[in-house]
Amino acid sequence: MRNLLLSLAILTFLTGCAVSRFDNNELNMATEIRYMVQDDSICENAIDSAILALKLTQKTSYFALYVEHTPNNTETIRMINELNNETQAFNKTYQTGKPSTAYCKNKLEVIQHSADSVQKSMAIKPRK
Repeated sequence: MRNLLLSLAILTFLTGCAVSRFDNNELNMATEIRYMVQDDSICENAIDSAILALKLTQKTSYFALYVEHTPNNTETIRMINELNNETQAFNKTYQTGKPSTAYCKNKLEVIQHSADSVQKSMAIKPRK
């Protein structure tokens, strides 16, 4: 019995059961968000910027829902929730007023940086 428990413990350690595995869908969503904010020239047009802010909010909200119950994924969930909060604030600014071009470019840079961090954290997860 003791050997069985020791074998199970070693197997659990070696297979990485305590770490969330690589999920291609997560990586794709992070990549899509990074792609959406690549070109900050969209900030020159207030209507296009508002549409982008709404689309980003929808994408990150979906992303947060997708990962929220993934076991052993606490750090990824935290980073995605922070990214979602950033896009929510960005969208809210467009819903309540007309932000400046500089604000838009700054916010896209912040979102780009956050999405890049999320993408990197997902890319290093162990593959199946």
